[in-house]
Amino acid sequence: MKHMKGKFFAALLVCVLAGLWAAPAHAYPKWVGVSGKWSIVRNEKQKDVNAKNYKQLRCDVTYTNNSKDRVITAIFNKTISMSGTLRVRWDTGLYGPENITASTKSSNVTKMELYPGQSKTFYYILTIDKIPYLSRFNQYGAELKIIKWGHDFQVSTQKLTVE
Repeated sequence: MKHMKGKFFAALLVCVLAGLWAAPAHAYPKWVGVSGKWSIVRNEKQKDVNAKNYKQLRCDVTYTNNSKDRVITAIFNKTISMSGTLRVRWDTGLYGPENITASTKSSNVTKMELYPGQSKTFYYILTIDKIPYLSRFNQYGAELKIIKWGHDFQVSTQKLTVE
């Protein structure tokens, strides 16, 4: 009985390790630099000032190729998330802080040729459905404080060849 349990656990361990080894990597390479800048923007498609999605979060993400011998040819499987606080300035004073979270996923493939030392910026839009009054702060202003944000993606690369 003990001998059979040992074989079972050994086989299970081999299967788990094989699955982990064969699984695709979900993190981007460490030589890709990533920085983000957050802002609140107007949704150009929404005309109703009182609509929930009249204002949205925009994250400008800059990718920098810090490798010496690779060209980034595509970025895909992108996810971005944030948590923070929002204070809305009203004519009667300051409201908040309100805790907010938002996230988005994109399977779109962004093709490019980003050579070593080059940077490129793309923007992502995140909607906050939790705060229906977000659209009304445009007369008074808001303060957005990002506490934590994360971005994960995969890259396709080519070896740099010199002719």
